[in-house]
Amino acid sequence: MPPNSLAYSTGFIEGKDMAKTGALLGILGLFVIYTAVIILEAY
Repeated sequence: MPPNSLAYSTGFIEGKDMAKTGALLGILGLFVIYTAVIILEAY
């Protein structure tokens, strides 16, 4: 059983909580990739 389904089945975490975290991590990931491309483009 995947960890996220286990946490969801306990009732402590709702779907909207997972969606907010996923969106935040997605935006953070884009920022990290964008920054890495800018830094590595200089070399």
